[in-house]
Amino acid sequence: MGENYQTFRIKAVADHSPASEAGLRVGDTLIAIDGHQVSELSLSELRFKLQLAKAREPLVERDGARLKIPLKLRDLI
Repeated sequence: MGENYQTFRIKAVADHSPASEAGLRVGDTLIAIDGHQVSELSLSELRFKLQLAKAREPLVERDGARLKIPLKLRDLI
């Protein structure tokens, strides 16, 4: 989470997780999920959005480029 509490930066990606399999990386900044700006969400709202669905399409910023990364969610256990 950024200093203004409206920026969400990925700090860790677990091996063999949906995030690592999709190609998300530590340091990526989350811009939007399914076209909705994450700056308009609280951290708990963002977590809730990610837990509800089986698929999401986050937009991340990496090295100045914006990338849409298809993400298929699944239970880890």
